[in-house]
Amino acid sequence: MAGCTKCNLCAAPGNLDTARERRQVPCNVLAFKDYQFTVWRCTGCASLHSAEDAELEYFYSDYPPHRMLSIEPTRIGSRNQLNVLKRQGVNPIRPHSGLWLRRRRVRALP
Repeated sequence: MAGCTKCNLCAAPGNLDTARERRQVPCNVLAFKDYQFTVWRCTGCASLHSAEDAELEYFYSDYPPHRMLSIEPTRIGSRNQLNVLKRQGVNPIRPHSGLWLRRRRVRALP
């Protein structure tokens, strides 16, 4: 996943320098909890972006749910969650399309 300093989702793109909301957030994978990322919100469409380049394969290589996908109850739960997200407008083919974010106007970070 390439780092992003200018929104690539909206017609009036904001950028990292003019973002009103910018936070340092830790990686959500316990093995990499010491890694920090700069997350910022576009002033044009309110979508979230990471300023740093994140090699997702590396960070999620030891992600516990990936080890559990072969377990039937987990697969069923994942399928149910995917169906919920689809009903809310997330396209699993293009999950970062931004359309869902614009419709929902994602809330500000605390």
